[in-house]
Amino acid sequence: MIVFIFSVHCFSGIEILDFFMRYKRFIRDWTFNLGLIKSTRPTPIRAAQYLRMSTDLQKYSIQNQQEAILEYASLRGIEVVKTYLDEGRSGVTLKGRYGLQQLLADVKSEERAFSKILVYDVSRWGRFPDTDESAHYEYLCKAAGVSVE
Repeated sequence: MIVFIFSVHCFSGIEILDFFMRYKRFIRDWTFNLGLIKSTRPTPIRAAQYLRMSTDLQKYSIQNQQEAILEYASLRGIEVVKTYLDEGRSGVTLKGRYGLQQLLADVKSEERAFSKILVYDVSRWGRFPDTDESAHYEYLCKAAGVSVE
């Protein structure tokens, strides 16, 4: 039981409020330090972003994609921790798309630093003539526990 002893001093409402706010912070910090309660702050979801631009479409510029992805992430509490980039590359084939190849290799790795992949839209992931190919790469991610948004 905690007892407060006040001397014969008139405290203003602000002083009393300030005292109790400091006391509340002290108790909160003390209990955190002792490990009695856990932080209620959610851990941000860690994500990688994949950016691709072929040379002909400026509306899909790398900068536009990155700005849109970062805005999307910040609204959802997602932290972008890695960027994979294929600039000036066609989405028709995986050949020559070293950013996507590295992304897929990292997805399979146990040491990957993300659990989600963010892309501007599905056309940035790829415009493979065989839709099963795109689905296959997305399935590889899903099977490894990494979602694609």
